Amino acid sequence: MLIEIWERLRGYDKWIQSEATIQLSELKDLGFGSFRKDSACRLGLYDQWQSKSDFCWIDKSGISHTGSFTVSERSPLFQVFEGQSIPIRFDPANPDKYYIRELFWHKSTFLIAAVAAFLFNSAIFLAFLTDIFIKIWRHHH
Repeated sequence: MLIEIWERLRGYDKWIQSEATIQLSELKDLGFGSFRKDSACRLGLYDQWQSKSDFCWIDKSGISHTGSFTVSERSPLFQVFEGQSIPIRFDPANPDKYYIRELFWHKSTFLIAAVAAFLFNSAIFLAFLTDIFIKIWRHHH
């Protein structure tokens, strides 16, 4: 699988696997359609809800560490709730650094969708320019 190759390349496979506990999970209504002002709306990626979650994990020394993430309703982490455990990896040399596969997958999916939307809009724009150029060229010849 591609994600496992990515994890090996980045060294995440050598990080310590653990469980993090969700401490706080809040939902936010972003609005919908033209009432939104964020970049996702302009790209045509409409998510009405967003979830912000705070979590903690304990390293091998017994020290507690915290982190947080914000995801849209398209993420598998969207509906996590307080007290729930999620898989996490942390850097043994720097336990404050963490990696969550589902979070990476969500962010990369958003990036792929944004690039696809950009390419689609660029193709339409180029077709429009080509059509205008051909009309002008035919008119002058």
